[in-house]
Amino acid sequence: RALLRRGGCAACHWMRAEGRGWRGGDRGGRAPRPPVDAADITAAGASCNAALAISIAEGSSLADAVRLANAAGAYSSTVNGAEPSLPTRSQVEALLVSA
Repeated sequence: RALLRRGGCAACHWMRAEGRGWRGGDRGGRAPRPPVDAADITAAGASCNAALAISIAEGSSLADAVRLANAAGAYSSTVNGAEPSLPTRSQVEALLVSA
């Protein structure tokens, strides 16, 4: 909320195993993290942030963008190594369907 008072239009924050919380304007919520067996979290944050940015740029709602971002970060944590763990869109969407 402090970021929004300073002029930001939206904010999201990591809540560890609980996923991410988000707030945009007068709306807010939580997006759970899909359950996965994590092997390496090296690129999870980068995957999450990239998916969030892409989804917002495509015109998704903040709630949908955060949901996709959580899945991207979760998927990334299941693969060892930074570059090999960066998921494709189809891998992220398959995780969302199975969760």
